[in-house]
Amino acid sequence: MLDQPTAAADAATPASAKRYIPLLQERVLGETQTALTVELDGTSHRPEPTSSSTASMTVRTSSHLFLRGVTGRLHKADVEAFEWSDDPTDILDRAWTQYGPFRD
Repeated sequence: MLDQPTAAADAATPASAKRYIPLLQERVLGETQTALTVELDGTSHRPEPTSSSTASMTVRTSSHLFLRGVTGRLHKADVEAFEWSDDPTDILDRAWTQYGPFRD
């Protein structure tokens, strides 16, 4: 069936998602002074240590949803529904999407 994922796509999704993690972490740190830990499919990706004191936050979701969210394919409310350790509003408003603001 055409609407079924292939084994190659299943393997590529986590790898693709991981490529966006350091870009997101850098953007979030620069824009909100928050060290963001990203947990995808049970694997934690901690940001590089910084010399300045910063706030910290963790987001947990699947690789598939993370990839869709960080590339602008989800609405803000969908990303807010990820499991966050604290209120993500500042991150979502200022630093989340790689390709511009959330779509309406």
